[in-house]
Amino acid sequence: MSFSIPQVFISSTSEFAAERRSLAATIDSMEDMDFKAYVYEDERPPGTSPEKHCARRMRESELVVLVVGSHFGTTFPNKATSIVQWEYEYAKDLPRPLHPYVKKLPDVAAIDPRQADFIRNLTDFSKGSWSRIFSNERELLDWSVKDLRKWRLDSWKLHEDLQSDRRRWKDRLLLGAGGLLSLA
Repeated sequence: MSFSIPQVFISSTSEFAAERRSLAATIDSMEDMDFKAYVYEDERPPGTSPEKHCARRMRESELVVLVVGSHFGTTFPNKATSIVQWEYEYAKDLPRPLHPYVKKLPDVAAIDPRQADFIRNLTDFSKGSWSRIFSNERELLDWSVKDLRKWRLDSWKLHEDLQSDRRRWKDRLLLGAGGLLSLA
């Protein structure tokens, strides 16, 4: 964990464009903790493919937030998956937290079958990820902020624990070196 402002990569289909903007604004304006939201639309870098750029931005982020609903989204070139599915699979392989939020859908029959398969895989107990279900934008924002705060507090706790461990090892090393010098 770095001590720079943690970046949060937000992934979703255009179905959640408004929610993604609200989520980014909420994350960027958290008063008690600093975070920086990253949404792809905010940046169109030249000289690299969108795939490479998204992969780099996910690697640079401390957390990945995934918002999923009924729409399949844009198909990944030359694959049967969507770009959001690719982002999910890529993020799963990274050594950082992944926070999926799945929209509670009233009519399961109205979901694109490809998206229904993705949601089943995403929420699968054996192979998927812990996911939160939300009904509306307010719930999505509330869950996300709660989860980000918990991650930040857990990170600080881990840092403090590691600091204590380093101090103990340093003390042991100094005592050992002092003992060796006194023997010599």
